Amino acid sequence: MHDALGLALKRIDRDDMGIPAKLYPITRSHTEDSPTIVVINPSISAGRPVLGGTGVATRMIFERCRAGEFRNPHHRLDRTLEHGIQAKIIA
Repeated sequence: MHDALGLALKRIDRDDMGIPAKLYPITRSHTEDSPTIVVINPSISAGRPVLGGTGVATRMIFERCRAGEFRNPHHRLDRTLEHGIQAKIIA
């Protein structure tokens, strides 16, 4: 339990005053392997999960996937989109 809490706390970026500024949610069942592509930042998209550096909401990616947009067998999702969809499914 202590190790899991330590890993989760490492996924929080703090500002100069030590206040949490960004959270990188765990998007995989193995926390140590979970990438930091999805970010929750209160100053971006009202704190909703987005793909870091893009501002694209994970919900939007998930909804488009659910609507069948990515079902084309020739359309390969890049890793960033895959993490966004996975994060929304887990959330």
